[in-house]
Amino acid sequence: MPQYLIDFEWQRDKKGYRLLDPERPAAPKKDIHPIFRFPMEETILSAHWGKARRIVRCGGQLESYRPLEQFDSLFKLFANAAADPPGLLEFVQKFGPLTTAGLDKERSEPVDLVLEHAAAMRTFLAHAAGDGSRLVAAIVLNHGGVPLGNMTVRLTLDPNTRTPRLRLTPRSLLDALWVQLGQALSGGAAIRQCEHCGQWFESGVGTGRRADAKFCSNEHKIAFHSLKRSKEK
Repeated sequence: MPQYLIDFEWQRDKKGYRLLDPERPAAPKKDIHPIFRFPMEETILSAHWGKARRIVRCGGQLESYRPLEQFDSLFKLFANAAADPPGLLEFVQKFGPLTTAGLDKERSEPVDLVLEHAAAMRTFLAHAAGDGSRLVAAIVLNHGGVPLGNMTVRLTLDPNTRTPRLRLTPRSLLDALWVQLGQALSGGAAIRQCEHCGQWFESGVGTGRRADAKFCSNEHKIAFHSLKRSKEK
């Protein structure tokens, strides 16, 4: 089995971020599903993106951290949180912008395009959970798949074992989340949606949840059945 390491460091503004409304009518959307627009190209994120709905830095010092080492399922938090602009802003406040444009004081995070990525992740998670109605995900996977963003791939030595390993370095947090999602979907664990809270969770060997689990935690299982009994009275 190939050995690889995802080496990823990201930054976030210590003073936080602001959500700005559009200052001009948004460009008409093309009749195309957002999944077919991956990966997000830098040209889309250039300054001429203009005054569409966006998230900007508050001008603080950038602090560096390693999100994938601290949060092994950060893609699930993103997919769940970024269902609307306020949810995306809350995610960015905690974890930093999704794109390299969001790191730049002179540029901004393009809200609508990033929300498309979150929606597409939810589509793939629903497909993995057995939702046969999510045909778009199945079509994409059967016709070449989805590029998992932009990254640098190097052959390096494991510092502990001194054996060769592939080192994958995503360029942005969004790229890293797609790689993390790809790992989860291809790793054998079942992806399910909690029947109580709607959050995505992994089940099966090594996850702490049974393969046929319907809830993300025992607390939510108890809460679900308690609420169900109260409604039946």
